[in-house]
Amino acid sequence: MLSRRKQMNTCQNYSKLINTSIICGRFFTVYGPMGRPDMAIYKFALKIKNKETIQIYNHGNHFRDFTYIDDLVDILFKIMNRHLKIKSKNYFNVFNIASGKKGNIKKILKLLEINLQMKTKLSYVKRQEGDMIGTCGETKKLKKFIISLPRTSYSKGIKLFSDWFKEYYKIK
Repeated sequence: MLSRRKQMNTCQNYSKLINTSIICGRFFTVYGPMGRPDMAIYKFALKIKNKETIQIYNHGNHFRDFTYIDDLVDILFKIMNRHLKIKSKNYFNVFNIASGKKGNIKKILKLLEINLQMKTKLSYVKRQEGDMIGTCGETKKLKKFIISLPRTSYSKGIKLFSDWFKEYYKIK
């Protein structure tokens, strides 16, 4: 497995060698309707639905950069539209596709609880060794490239996800 830096170098070199453009996106915790069930928000919702206890590491002091799926799609379209205006055939770039906002795990869980209208069972445990306290995507470069970023708030995104989740799992 190549490191991220080696992957980027390989892409950049390949772009020059065959005279083609390559744009890479680094997605930060994408969530929303029909999302991946192995991602945090979906996993939390399933545990809430099934009345299972959710283990909260580091006493809930973690944060992640959650990106709502519609924002991701909008950003990808903006990147491609902007890219079409670039004349260079061997253009290469990497962008963080992120909200650029810190989403506190405890607040995300509270929003899920409110929107699913179900109680959350939590168990606070110590931090897992090697776990990142937080991740947040730097979006200055992306914003400069596409001018503006869509910004679905966590409260709106969690509501939209929860509405879909309740319908999908037939929760009244």
